[in-house]
Amino acid sequence: MVASYEIKAAATGLAVCLIGISAAVIHASTKLEENARWVAHTHDVLTQLEATAAGVTEAETELRGFLLTDQESYLVPYSAGLSETRRRLQAVRKVTADNPRQQARIDKLEPVILHRLDLLDALLKIGHDQGFGAARRILTFDQGPQYMEEIRQGIEDMEHAEQELLAARFAQQESGSRRLQWMVVLSCGAALFLLCVSLAVVLQDLSTVEKAFRKANYRVAHDGLTGLSSRASLMVQLDFAITHAVRTGLPLSVCICDIDRFKSINDTHGHATGDEILASFGKLVRAGIRKGDIAGRMGGDEFCIVLPNTGGESAGPLMERLRERWESLEYRTHDGSAFSVTASFGVVQHSGERSAKELLHTADKALYCAKGEGRNRIHLVA
Repeated sequence: MVASYEIKAAATGLAVCLIGISAAVIHASTKLEENARWVAHTHDVLTQLEATAAGVTEAETELRGFLLTDQESYLVPYSAGLSETRRRLQAVRKVTADNPRQQARIDKLEPVILHRLDLLDALLKIGHDQGFGAARRILTFDQGPQYMEEIRQGIEDMEHAEQELLAARFAQQESGSRRLQWMVVLSCGAALFLLCVSLAVVLQDLSTVEKAFRKANYRVAHDGLTGLSSRASLMVQLDFAITHAVRTGLPLSVCICDIDRFKSINDTHGHATGDEILASFGKLVRAGIRKGDIAGRMGGDEFCIVLPNTGGESAGPLMERLRERWESLEYRTHDGSAFSVTASFGVVQHSGERSAKELLHTADKALYCAKGEGRNRIHLVA
């Protein structure tokens, strides 16, 4: 009878342990699902904000073109850009409605964006009321870059805050997974004969949790459409590459590139075709860079390629081969006619910049030069 009671007690203890393990697995799975939903939510919010900032820049570009040339063809994309930007702001408001912390950041960022849009409308009205000469004079003293820097900084601050929160969530999830594994091992040692059936279920649940955890981690570090590094991941890797270049004295080159007239492609062929072209460009870049090189999507149709241990004299030909391969590809419209897409590249060699932001700013200038020279070319700053 005593042995029977001991067996019953052991069985009861194991049953309690199994219940605890099951509860822990369910809790871990629930937490992981919450984290995965949070990753998707954060990615959507940041994507919408990046698109909003890009919309402000595009609208400003179209307005400048109109005021400088008096060609009304600039006004249609300008008006469409303003409407789309305001719509995206409303969309961000909607998806963050149940998150007071994110809403507080949007409360600071939204007035800056709306104020910039109102200034652009006011500038256009001045052009109509007082003449384009007056509008052009005001445009000369416009503080557009400061507004865009403030908008970009607000988005980056929000992105960094969300990345820190995600990192804390995943660290907590990883710690919970390790504790759960120890519980499984101890329970197996205590009563293996009852765990023979339960163990397979528990291990399967653990495997599912681990796979989902890795998948969520991958989504944080990579762009879902192109498979390249995400903007946040790329910035971290570029900062590390700059530190290594400064410490070792080895050369480092960076290329900023984007697809020429991508907005026109979206407007003409649709966003599905635009996404296909972005994915194709990402595939071309992954296949064309060397082992040890880093490539990422900065947002929209803008990409960045980091070339460690590479000077400008070597980086230029590498990017030229990418440009030629990209230009040679063909795409089909809905009616079957073929068209090709080009890209512009700005390539710079690291020359003392201490941060990724500074080096990318220099590369951006090179990209603007490539576009100013007629697009579909490389502008190299050795």
